Amino acid sequence: MLATGGETHRLFLRLSKLVEPSRGAHADRDGIGLYLMGMPVYLDDFDQYGMQIPCGSGFSAHLVQASAAGDQYVDKCGSALLMRRLWTIPVVAVGGLAVIAVLVRAATSSAHESLVPNRDTV
Repeated sequence: MLATGGETHRLFLRLSKLVEPSRGAHADRDGIGLYLMGMPVYLDDFDQYGMQIPCGSGFSAHLVQASAAGDQYVDKCGSALLMRRLWTIPVVAVGGLAVIAVLVRAATSSAHESLVPNRDTV
């Protein structure tokens, strides 16, 4: 049965009350993890012009300046990017699982309650 009009609004309000208190810091981990994956990764080393060597982000590698500085910097960038991904991907996964758990809890708890209270069908 599809909810229409005011019933949809009441359903949304009920679901938001169920989701919001339990949301807490767990659901924010997903956003924090994705934000940290997008942050640039730099080496502690500098190129011949005095610029810090960038490696890219957790999403993609950008090794142009590292390859211009030398092959050892390309290897260092590869390991720096790997370290970034090793600790941010689990944060994203835990945040995603927390969001799924909250949605499942909201869906199952609202399924046990009547969406339209005191409805007469006579």
